[in-house]
Amino acid sequence: MKQPLLHGSVAQTSLAPWLNHETTLQVSPGATSILLPDGSFLLQGEYTQDGQDLRITNPSGEVIRIEGYFSLASPPDLVLANGSALIFSTVRALTFPLEQSVLVAGPGAPGAAEPGVVVGKVGNMSGTVEAKGRDGVVRVLKDGDPILEGDQLSTSAESLAQFVMNDGTTFQLGDSARALIDQYVFKPEESKGQFGATVLTGAFRYASGQIGQLHAGKHTLIKTPTAEIGVRGSELMGEVVTDGSTTVVHNAGILEIADVHGQGVVVLLKPGTATAVKLGGGAPVPVFQAPDALMKRLEGQVSFQAVIKAKETEKQLKEEKKLEEKSQQPTDKEHATDSKTTKEEKSGEESASQSGGEKSEEKPVEEKPLE
Repeated sequence: MKQPLLHGSVAQTSLAPWLNHETTLQVSPGATSILLPDGSFLLQGEYTQDGQDLRITNPSGEVIRIEGYFSLASPPDLVLANGSALIFSTVRALTFPLEQSVLVAGPGAPGAAEPGVVVGKVGNMSGTVEAKGRDGVVRVLKDGDPILEGDQLSTSAESLAQFVMNDGTTFQLGDSARALIDQYVFKPEESKGQFGATVLTGAFRYASGQIGQLHAGKHTLIKTPTAEIGVRGSELMGEVVTDGSTTVVHNAGILEIADVHGQGVVVLLKPGTATAVKLGGGAPVPVFQAPDALMKRLEGQVSFQAVIKAKETEKQLKEEKKLEEKSQQPTDKEHATDSKTTKEEKSGEESASQSGGEKSEEKPVEEKPLE
């Protein structure tokens, strides 16, 4: 990876500039990459365009502004010191105009970008799953809702999702995951089929549908901050951890895994084999047998059985909550009895009050004089 070149000017003077509310960076001429402080910006940040500037806001509300980023002929990649990177095409896809960044579910604002075409739907899900379209609108998803090309998909903690594309291809995300649907083409009459996605964080699973049968070449490209995964008629599982490191496990077909720039290709052909792109970048490690702990973790997150089980558990918890709430509410009979008891007690109190105020006066006894 080429060495990042940049010049940073901090909005507020500090010995720890990354902790300022906003840090401004100016890109040096000829820079090929821009170094960000950590994954909270690169992998979890919200990307917005303000004029020609790129603003990245991390979950803590800290902001990095890269001046003139979109005015450059070849905008640099965004990178971390460990080698994780997002190329410009991914940055562009993740970025919304600043005025659209506050939109919530509902119709798009006038002048907003058009949402993408429908490319699939939510097959099964549990917990909270959201999609942010090209128009900047955030949609809270439920089973059967459409998925659009260009959607940013995200799952909350303890939430799982399975998406089914128009050709039957399935794409799953584990909890606390974030991914982008880059491209989708399904034209069986022309023998054309392509799927492209970028996984920023979390566990994921992919299984080819009809697009894997349209031609023998590579039909799918899944990108992560450290790797590119080329797919030919395949099924795979993988995970991207918080620093961007990526592990891929073969289930079926042919997988070609390279670094983020497409270099150092490692081919997986046998189920259960794996490779990884570690900290520091560079080519994927040599093929190894996926350890049981890794397989168990991935199966628990992105297998079809995992999302069905999570869905059933969620349903059961909701039913138990309803029963608990119902048990705490008095029945009609109990309510009537309580009402009757209350009336009787009130009547008794009134009677006691009246009897206490009407005491009979005792006449004094007349004493006869002694003879």
